[in-house]
Amino acid sequence: MKKIFYIFALVAFALTSCDKNEITIQPEASKTLSPEQLKMRSALETTTNILLDMIASDQTYFDELNKVIVAGSPNYMEDRVMLKDLFTTTSKSSALRVKANSNKFTSDFKTAFIKNKPQKVGGISGVNSGTFSNPDSLIQYLTENNVILNCPYPLEDYDEDNRTPAISFDPMNNDSTNVGYLFDKLGNITEVQVSQAYADKHPVWILIPNQPEKKYQPASIKAQKAKSAITDGFRTTINKIYLTEYYCTIFVANLNMRILRSGNTFSWDNNAKSYTGSFSQMNTFEMPRKYVGYAKDKKMSGWYPVDIEWDYDWYSDKKEQALSVYEHDGGSTITYETYVKAIIPNVGEAGVKVTGTFTNSDDIIVLQPLGRDYLLNVINNGHRDSSGNIDWKWTEVTKRNFWGTPTATAEYTQIDGKYIYRFSPSFMMTFSVQ
Repeated sequence: MKKIFYIFALVAFALTSCDKNEITIQPEASKTLSPEQLKMRSALETTTNILLDMIASDQTYFDELNKVIVAGSPNYMEDRVMLKDLFTTTSKSSALRVKANSNKFTSDFKTAFIKNKPQKVGGISGVNSGTFSNPDSLIQYLTENNVILNCPYPLEDYDEDNRTPAISFDPMNNDSTNVGYLFDKLGNITEVQVSQAYADKHPVWILIPNQPEKKYQPASIKAQKAKSAITDGFRTTINKIYLTEYYCTIFVANLNMRILRSGNTFSWDNNAKSYTGSFSQMNTFEMPRKYVGYAKDKKMSGWYPVDIEWDYDWYSDKKEQALSVYEHDGGSTITYETYVKAIIPNVGEAGVKVTGTFTNSDDIIVLQPLGRDYLLNVINNGHRDSSGNIDWKWTEVTKRNFWGTPTATAEYTQIDGKYIYRFSPSFMMTFSVQ
């Protein structure tokens, strides 16, 4: 069940964020897979088995694959490699010019395919590598479906004696856990249960299908560039966000984030006897889940840069604007609403009901009015209590002991010279105006 949070800026919430290691995976019923999903699962299973065989034959593949994962590519986000880039020698990315990106990788992959064709990994009845008649058909399928080898958290984020990743894949039929395979120091393979809780403590590499190639997604609706007739407007930019909830499974590489702003046009609803409006601007971006992990650990690197121009011209007639931040997932449509104040020509100040369309699986993090003067005051002066002291702060853990207990911290009211805007203990932003 997805969670919906209605967060209002003037209301104090007594929420406590969880540490990584406190996450528990709730069991869930397996989903029925379609024929295409079964084919994808078969491809992921078979490829997992092939990679295990390749590494067992030549364990330097661990280091080689980690090099390309760390180095990344200008075509997609960090901490992953597309398998199609391992099957080609024509990539223009210098990051992929290592042994893994050579004819040897493709040759070893094909050899392991033939060797393991009768086998299954965590098999589904009736589905195995026989779904693909030859290694070339599997390579083509992995390439066409943009399958990646994803590393949710870099190996260097773990202790030096804990940097051998278990290899797993998206099971397709549940969101919580799947079998993983771990090489011990003697080269033997043991099974582990890969989940978010496991990844919090041990590194994993996960085969995940259907990932977008582009590193950045453009805004679905761009900021309005036309200036209003009123000359007191300012440009509002969201600089960084800080989020301590994943809102998606370990088998999803990125959080699909969306930020909405209400429009400037309102209409009178005679039945409701009120003015109504809607969201007119959407900015979308993919956020690698490691940044949530950093935020949960209270690291400075948990502040994720987005630099989104939220409003090009916030003039004084727009007393408030509706803001929504959510992690998007597919599902049936559903509407939610909030209320803002606006100056309406020939009417004066009035309340406006702003309605947005979401899905029943979206995780709504923020849905609230954002006051122009209120935000501007926080940006310029910080949020202050009745005594004039800044009370929206963030604490960084700068040192932990052997058991992970914080032993040194630092407190901040600003990040990169910008005051913190706190929506809740689990979600904060920094803004700037020009």
